[in-house]
Amino acid sequence: IKKEFISSNLAKINDLKETAKTAKKETDRENAYIKAYTLAKQITLLDSANFDGTRAYQEFRSEIEKLIKAKLEQSKKLRSEQKFEQAVTMIAVAKDLNAKLDKVYTALIIDEEYALYYTWARYHEQRKEWQQASARISKALALKKTAEAQNLQKRVAEAQGLQIKSADFAAALQSIDAALTKGDLVGAFELIITRLKITTDASERSALEERKKKIYDSLKTYYERGVQAYREERFKDAIAALSIVVSIDPEYLDAADYLEKAKQKQALLEQYGGS
Repeated sequence: IKKEFISSNLAKINDLKETAKTAKKETDRENAYIKAYTLAKQITLLDSANFDGTRAYQEFRSEIEKLIKAKLEQSKKLRSEQKFEQAVTMIAVAKDLNAKLDKVYTALIIDEEYALYYTWARYHEQRKEWQQASARISKALALKKTAEAQNLQKRVAEAQGLQIKSADFAAALQSIDAALTKGDLVGAFELIITRLKITTDASERSALEERKKKIYDSLKTYYERGVQAYREERFKDAIAALSIVVSIDPEYLDAADYLEKAKQKQALLEQYGGS
Protein backbone atom coordinates (compact mmCIF):
# COMPACT_ATOMS: atom_id res chain seq x y z
CA ILE A 1 0.00 0.00 0.00
CA LYS A 2 2.83 2.35 0.89
CA LYS A 3 4.64 1.62 -2.38
CA GLU A 4 1.46 2.19 -4.37
CA PHE A 5 0.81 5.46 -2.55
CA ILE A 6 4.35 6.72 -3.18
CA SER A 7 4.25 5.59 -6.81
CA SER A 8 0.92 7.35 -7.34
CA ASN A 9 2.21 10.56 -5.78
CA LEU A 10 5.39 10.51 -7.89
CA ALA A 11 3.31 10.07 -11.04
CA LYS A 12 1.14 13.04 -10.04
CA ILE A 13 4.26 15.07 -9.31
CA ASN A 14 5.62 14.38 -12.81
CA ASP A 15 2.31 15.47 -14.32
CA LEU A 16 2.39 18.65 -12.26
CA LYS A 17 5.94 19.36 -13.46
CA GLU A 18 4.70 19.29 -17.03
CA THR A 19 1.76 21.47 -16.09
CA ALA A 20 4.14 24.01 -14.55
CA LYS A 21 6.37 24.00 -17.65
CA THR A 22 3.51 24.57 -20.08
CA ALA A 23 1.42 26.91 -17.90
CA LYS A 24 0.65 30.20 -19.60
CA LYS A 25 -0.63 31.82 -16.44
CA GLU A 26 1.60 32.49 -13.47
CA THR A 27 -1.14 31.41 -11.08
CA ASP A 28 -1.45 28.02 -12.82
CA ARG A 29 2.28 27.43 -12.53
CA GLU A 30 2.25 28.46 -8.84
CA ASN A 31 -0.66 26.12 -8.09
CA ALA A 32 1.19 23.25 -9.78
CA TYR A 33 4.28 23.90 -7.64
CA ILE A 34 2.21 24.00 -4.45
CA LYS A 35 0.38 20.73 -5.25
CA ALA A 36 3.63 19.00 -6.22
CA TYR A 37 5.33 20.17 -3.03
CA THR A 38 2.41 18.90 -0.92
CA LEU A 39 2.57 15.47 -2.57
CA ALA A 40 6.35 15.27 -2.17
CA LYS A 41 6.07 16.19 1.48
CA GLN A 42 3.60 13.33 2.00
CA ILE A 43 6.13 10.92 0.50
CA THR A 44 8.95 12.09 2.79
CA LEU A 45 6.72 11.82 5.82
CA LEU A 46 5.83 8.27 4.86
CA ASP A 47 9.34 7.25 3.75
CA SER A 48 12.15 9.72 4.52
CA ALA A 49 14.63 7.47 2.68
CA ASN A 50 12.77 7.57 -0.61
CA PHE A 51 15.19 9.16 -3.08
CA ASP A 52 12.71 10.41 -5.69
CA GLY A 53 10.35 11.74 -3.07
CA THR A 54 13.13 13.58 -1.19
CA ARG A 55 14.51 15.07 -4.41
CA ALA A 56 11.03 16.26 -5.47
CA TYR A 57 10.45 17.66 -1.98
CA GLN A 58 13.69 19.68 -2.08
CA GLU A 59 13.06 20.81 -5.65
CA PHE A 60 9.56 22.11 -5.03
CA ARG A 61 10.41 23.50 -1.64
CA SER A 62 12.97 25.60 -3.46
CA GLU A 63 10.29 26.71 -5.91
CA ILE A 64 7.95 27.67 -3.06
CA GLU A 65 10.77 29.68 -1.47
CA LYS A 66 11.25 31.52 -4.75
CA LEU A 67 7.53 32.23 -4.89
CA ILE A 68 7.55 33.69 -1.38
CA LYS A 69 10.49 35.95 -2.19
CA ALA A 70 8.86 36.96 -5.47
CA LYS A 71 5.63 37.90 -3.68
CA LEU A 72 7.56 39.99 -1.18
CA GLU A 73 9.39 41.75 -4.02
CA GLN A 74 6.07 42.43 -5.72
CA SER A 75 4.77 43.84 -2.44
CA LYS A 76 7.79 46.17 -2.24
CA LYS A 77 7.19 47.38 -5.78
CA LEU A 78 3.49 47.95 -5.16
CA ARG A 79 4.32 49.71 -1.91
CA SER A 80 6.68 52.09 -3.71
CA GLU A 81 3.89 52.78 -6.22
CA GLN A 82 1.47 53.46 -3.35
CA LYS A 83 -0.72 50.53 -4.40
CA PHE A 84 -1.16 49.47 -0.82
CA GLU A 85 -4.25 47.27 -1.12
CA GLN A 86 -2.57 45.19 -3.83
CA ALA A 87 0.55 44.90 -1.69
CA VAL A 88 -1.59 43.51 1.14
CA THR A 89 -2.80 40.79 -1.23
CA MET A 90 0.78 39.87 -2.14
CA ILE A 91 1.71 39.56 1.52
CA ALA A 92 -1.34 37.40 2.18
CA VAL A 93 -0.21 35.00 -0.58
CA ALA A 94 3.32 34.98 0.85
CA LYS A 95 1.92 34.13 4.28
CA ASP A 96 -0.12 31.26 2.87
CA LEU A 97 2.93 29.86 1.08
CA ASN A 98 5.06 30.35 4.17
CA ALA A 99 2.62 28.26 6.21
CA LYS A 100 3.33 25.34 3.86
CA LEU A 101 7.06 25.67 4.63
CA ASP A 102 6.53 25.59 8.40
CA LYS A 103 6.77 29.41 8.53
CA VAL A 104 10.51 29.61 7.95
CA TYR A 105 10.16 32.95 6.20
CA THR A 106 8.05 34.60 8.88
CA ALA A 107 10.72 37.17 9.79
CA LEU A 108 11.06 38.34 6.19
CA ILE A 109 7.29 38.61 5.81
CA ILE A 110 6.96 40.59 9.04
CA ASP A 111 9.65 43.01 7.83
CA GLU A 112 7.81 43.68 4.58
CA GLU A 113 4.38 43.86 6.20
CA TYR A 114 5.69 46.35 8.76
CA ALA A 115 7.29 48.45 6.00
CA LEU A 116 4.00 48.39 4.09
CA TYR A 117 1.86 49.65 6.97
CA TYR A 118 4.45 52.21 8.06
CA THR A 119 4.67 53.61 4.51
CA TRP A 120 0.89 53.54 4.24
CA ALA A 121 0.58 55.50 7.50
CA ARG A 122 3.10 58.08 6.24
CA TYR A 123 1.06 58.39 3.05
CA HIS A 124 -2.05 59.28 5.06
CA GLU A 125 -0.07 61.56 7.37
CA GLN A 126 1.14 63.62 4.42
CA ARG A 127 -2.49 64.03 3.31
CA LYS A 128 -3.61 64.90 6.84
CA GLU A 129 -5.91 61.88 6.90
CA TRP A 130 -5.35 61.28 10.59
CA GLN A 131 -7.87 58.53 11.25
CA GLN A 132 -6.53 56.36 8.41
CA ALA A 133 -2.94 57.11 9.43
CA SER A 134 -3.71 56.07 13.00
CA ALA A 135 -5.17 52.75 11.87
CA ARG A 136 -2.17 51.93 9.64
CA ILE A 137 0.48 52.84 12.18
CA SER A 138 -1.26 50.74 14.82
CA LYS A 139 -0.94 47.73 12.51
CA ALA A 140 2.72 48.52 11.90
CA LEU A 141 3.40 48.69 15.64
CA ALA A 142 1.60 45.40 16.19
CA LEU A 143 4.24 43.84 13.95
CA LYS A 144 7.35 45.72 15.13
CA LYS A 145 7.71 48.30 17.88
CA THR A 146 10.25 50.66 16.32
CA ALA A 147 11.13 54.19 17.38
CA GLU A 148 10.12 55.59 13.99
CA ALA A 149 6.67 54.02 14.19
CA GLN A 150 6.15 55.17 17.78
CA ASN A 151 7.16 58.72 16.82
CA LEU A 152 4.77 58.64 13.87
CA GLN A 153 1.95 57.38 16.09
CA LYS A 154 2.62 60.26 18.50
CA ARG A 155 2.59 62.83 15.69
CA VAL A 156 -0.64 61.44 14.27
CA ALA A 157 -2.32 61.36 17.69
CA GLU A 158 -1.36 64.98 18.34
CA ALA A 159 -2.58 66.08 14.90
CA GLN A 160 -5.79 64.10 15.34
CA GLY A 161 -6.38 65.80 18.69
CA LEU A 162 -5.82 69.22 17.15
CA GLN A 163 -8.25 68.39 14.36
CA ILE A 164 -10.92 67.38 16.86
CA LYS A 165 -10.24 70.48 18.92
CA SER A 166 -10.42 72.65 15.81
CA ALA A 167 -13.72 71.09 14.77
CA ASP A 168 -15.03 71.58 18.29
CA PHE A 169 -13.98 75.24 18.23
CA ALA A 170 -15.64 75.79 14.85
CA ALA A 171 -18.87 74.38 16.27
CA ALA A 172 -18.58 76.61 19.35
CA LEU A 173 -17.95 79.68 17.21
CA GLN A 174 -20.99 78.82 15.12
CA SER A 175 -23.10 78.64 18.29
CA ILE A 176 -21.77 82.03 19.45
CA ASP A 177 -22.57 83.67 16.12
CA ALA A 178 -26.02 82.10 16.09
CA ALA A 179 -26.71 83.53 19.57
CA LEU A 180 -25.52 86.97 18.45
CA THR A 181 -27.77 86.82 15.40
CA LYS A 182 -30.77 86.08 17.62
CA GLY A 183 -29.83 88.98 19.89
CA ASP A 184 -28.94 86.68 22.78
CA LEU A 185 -25.95 88.70 23.96
CA VAL A 186 -25.82 87.06 27.38
CA GLY A 187 -25.82 83.53 25.94
CA ALA A 188 -23.13 84.45 23.40
CA PHE A 189 -21.04 86.14 26.11
CA GLU A 190 -21.20 83.10 28.38
CA LEU A 191 -20.07 80.84 25.52
CA ILE A 192 -17.18 83.17 24.77
CA ILE A 193 -16.01 83.24 28.39
CA THR A 194 -16.22 79.44 28.60
CA ARG A 195 -14.12 78.99 25.46
CA LEU A 196 -11.56 81.59 26.52
CA LYS A 197 -10.89 79.58 29.69
CA ILE A 198 -9.88 76.47 27.71
CA THR A 199 -8.48 77.90 24.49
CA THR A 200 -4.75 78.52 24.16
CA ASP A 201 -4.52 78.91 20.39
CA ALA A 202 -3.78 82.54 19.49
CA SER A 203 -6.02 82.66 16.41
CA GLU A 204 -8.93 81.13 18.32
CA ARG A 205 -8.53 83.59 21.19
CA SER A 206 -8.42 86.45 18.69
CA ALA A 207 -11.73 85.33 17.14
CA LEU A 208 -13.32 85.12 20.59
CA GLU A 209 -11.97 88.47 21.76
CA GLU A 210 -13.28 90.12 18.60
CA ARG A 211 -16.81 88.93 19.36
CA LYS A 212 -16.43 89.80 23.03
CA LYS A 213 -15.52 93.39 22.09
CA LYS A 214 -18.57 93.67 19.84
CA ILE A 215 -20.76 92.64 22.75
CA TYR A 216 -19.13 95.19 25.07
CA ASP A 217 -19.49 97.91 22.43
CA SER A 218 -23.23 97.19 22.19
CA LEU A 219 -23.76 97.62 25.97
CA LYS A 220 -23.98 101.40 25.62
CA THR A 221 -27.06 101.02 23.40
CA TYR A 222 -28.77 98.67 25.86
CA TYR A 223 -27.83 100.88 28.81
CA GLU A 224 -29.26 104.01 27.21
CA ARG A 225 -32.36 102.10 26.14
CA GLY A 226 -32.87 100.83 29.69
CA VAL A 227 -32.36 104.22 31.35
CA GLN A 228 -34.74 105.88 28.88
CA ALA A 229 -37.37 103.23 29.56
CA TYR A 230 -36.93 103.72 33.31
CA ARG A 231 -37.46 107.48 33.05
CA GLU A 232 -40.57 106.87 30.97
CA GLU A 233 -41.76 104.42 33.63
CA ARG A 234 -41.69 101.47 31.25
CA PHE A 235 -40.09 99.35 33.91
CA LYS A 236 -40.44 95.98 32.20
CA ASP A 237 -38.56 97.32 29.17
CA ALA A 238 -35.97 98.85 31.47
CA ILE A 239 -35.48 95.55 33.30
CA ALA A 240 -35.07 93.64 30.02
CA ALA A 241 -32.41 96.03 28.65
CA LEU A 242 -30.52 96.61 31.88
CA SER A 243 -30.46 92.89 32.79
CA ILE A 244 -28.42 92.28 29.63
CA VAL A 245 -25.95 95.01 30.59
CA VAL A 246 -25.52 93.83 34.19
CA SER A 247 -25.26 90.14 33.22
CA ILE A 248 -22.32 90.96 30.97
CA ASP A 249 -20.71 93.72 33.05
CA PRO A 250 -22.03 94.16 36.61
CA GLU A 251 -19.85 97.29 37.02
CA TYR A 252 -21.13 99.08 33.93
CA LEU A 253 -21.79 102.69 35.03
CA ASP A 254 -24.90 102.73 37.27
CA ALA A 255 -26.77 100.03 35.33
CA ALA A 256 -27.09 97.81 38.42
CA ASP A 257 -28.69 100.67 40.42
CA TYR A 258 -31.18 101.48 37.68
CA LEU A 259 -32.00 97.77 37.32
CA GLU A 260 -32.67 97.38 41.04
CA LYS A 261 -34.90 100.47 41.13
CA ALA A 262 -36.77 99.32 38.01
CA LYS A 263 -37.44 95.95 39.62
CA GLN A 264 -38.71 97.56 42.81
CA LYS A 265 -41.06 99.94 40.97
CA GLN A 266 -42.34 97.18 38.73
CA ALA A 267 -43.04 95.08 41.83
CA LEU A 268 -45.04 97.94 43.35
CA LEU A 269 -47.01 98.37 40.16
CA GLU A 270 -47.88 94.71 40.08
CA GLN A 271 -48.77 94.75 43.78
CA TYR A 272 -51.25 97.54 43.26
CA GLY A 273 -52.63 96.32 40.00
CA GLY A 274 -50.40 98.28 37.63
CA SER A 275 -48.86 96.91 34.44
